[in-house]
Amino acid sequence: MSKIEKIRDFIAKEKGEPAVIVEVGAHWGQDTIRFVQAFKDVDIYSFEPNPISAEINRGFVRSALEGEEMKILGEDLKFGKVNFKLYQAAVSNKCGVLDFFCTYRDLRESDKLESNRHLVGDIVLGYETFSHPGVIAADGSSLNKLLGDDLFETIQVNAITLDSWYTETDVKHIDLLWIDVQGHEKSVIEGAKNMLKNVDWIILETGEEKSYEGAMSKQETVDFMESLSFDPIRTFGSDVLLRRIK
Repeated sequence: MSKIEKIRDFIAKEKGEPAVIVEVGAHWGQDTIRFVQAFKDVDIYSFEPNPISAEINRGFVRSALEGEEMKILGEDLKFGKVNFKLYQAAVSNKCGVLDFFCTYRDLRESDKLESNRHLVGDIVLGYETFSHPGVIAADGSSLNKLLGDDLFETIQVNAITLDSWYTETDVKHIDLLWIDVQGHEKSVIEGAKNMLKNVDWIILETGEEKSYEGAMSKQETVDFMESLSFDPIRTFGSDVLLRRIK
């Protein structure tokens, strides 16, 4: 059973579908499709600041939801009722234009041997897109500056807070807040303190303090979230699943 399916089962013990998911750091949309497959009846609101990744995401998710043949682990994808919206925006503790550090690496000879990059199932990312600057290794991009010798380019992106988004949307309750932002987790949470009163579950990455400026350690993450009335329930590798204390 996958991580997302296990999280689904935690949520299902407390309520039925439909589920409402806010996904911060959607990248190319792989996890979005896994949400759709796991939850069946789901509303997903995704945020991705990297313009190239957001473009790939739109095409990928659209292909899946419009009936492109796809399989995960040999099983046909079967979608139920899906409401999906992607916002091309960064999420932080303030609104405005911010620097975004896009990680990348140079093309390798071995990359040229693989004409397509499979995302999920039979949906592929063509080599022409894959080899575009800023795509390879883009999953390490962050609003927090990188430490070490990783290659990156700096672009400017529009940023919002989840609190500002929440006040402008019709969404009232959120079952799962999924945060995958490479060391920027604290700022995302700081900008969502009002919305968190209506969030049941949060999963976020920990232990990025050696890779990104200002990132929290695992213990700092747990302490910070407990101060906001979220208890850690279980871990999935470096990810921590937390439940709001009722």
